[in-house]
Amino acid sequence: MSIQSTVQRSSRVTISNLRRTFADVVALDSFSLNIEPGELITLLGPSGCGKTTALRMVAGLDVPDSGSVEINGASVTNLPPSKRDMGMVFQAYSLFPNMTARENVAFGLRVRGVGKAERLKRANELLELVDLTTQANRYPHQMSGGQQQRVALARALAIEPKVLLLDEPLSALDAKVRTQLRDEIRRVQQEVGITTIFVTHDQEEAMAISDRVGVMNKGNLEQLAAPDFLYANPATAFIASFVGAMNRLPGLLMDANTVKVLDTTLKVANSSHGFASGSKIDVMIRPEHLMMTSGDIATILDRSFRGPMTRIVVVLDDGTRINLDVASASAISINPGDRVGLTITVDKALIEAR
Repeated sequence: MSIQSTVQRSSRVTISNLRRTFADVVALDSFSLNIEPGELITLLGPSGCGKTTALRMVAGLDVPDSGSVEINGASVTNLPPSKRDMGMVFQAYSLFPNMTARENVAFGLRVRGVGKAERLKRANELLELVDLTTQANRYPHQMSGGQQQRVALARALAIEPKVLLLDEPLSALDAKVRTQLRDEIRRVQQEVGITTIFVTHDQEEAMAISDRVGVMNKGNLEQLAAPDFLYANPATAFIASFVGAMNRLPGLLMDANTVKVLDTTLKVANSSHGFASGSKIDVMIRPEHLMMTSGDIATILDRSFRGPMTRIVVVLDDGTRINLDVASASAISINPGDRVGLTITVDKALIEAR
């Protein structure tokens, strides 16, 4: 299998108004998503948000109550998984324990009637792609978890699928291996050029590898955007809290478009909030958007070294705890018990009910 041949098979995925209920629970509600050929989209959200349900319906492992899934304009909504031409990698490696890495990768090709010489050639190419040439003759129990998941990825790609689906593929791995394999998946996906849907609850994972991230909440897709845009411009308070760290500071709504917090007037980012002027609300500010100054409005509680940055925890006189991220080189003289002032370095923020 040449990489170029797989690039040419990169597919456009169109998901329209998928709905899925389980008794009285709405697992997915009017879920729609367009994925361009060769794009890696991540569905991100907490447990129970509907992301895995969406992936299972794309794969054909679950049937929607309504809505459709199309690949390159052709509906696959009523096709079984075996007819959808998709590769899938799960959290569990699901390798055949009695087969070597090479045999596991070649298995799908054997089922499709590909000749022995050709399937072994493809298996060797895929093992090389995932840097496992030296493990080709090893059995799953002779490989680490990360190596087994690489084999699972190679096996999914061996059949030259139109779409690659990954359902929490890194959850069972330790932190260091997870980071390494996360980067490896992105490298392979870009090199092969395959359209990919990745499901995870890990925001760092999602932000690191995706072309676009879709944040899901209670069966709904709340926002779909490039990682940097999503982080800087969350559409809802839920997204702001789920993607990255976020402080909630007490504020007073001056009018529909402005809020006062820490003696600073900011623009309101969510203008259709529905709060009345004079309402006491929470103002959402990221740790890196706060700066310590000379002053007497907060007390330093703690500091924790995090490499280039140090997390500082302060408390306002009303008991509100606030996190700040400052350059570690500037944090040497900061000590618990010190009194400080705080300055906000952005001009707009999301607000939410207290």
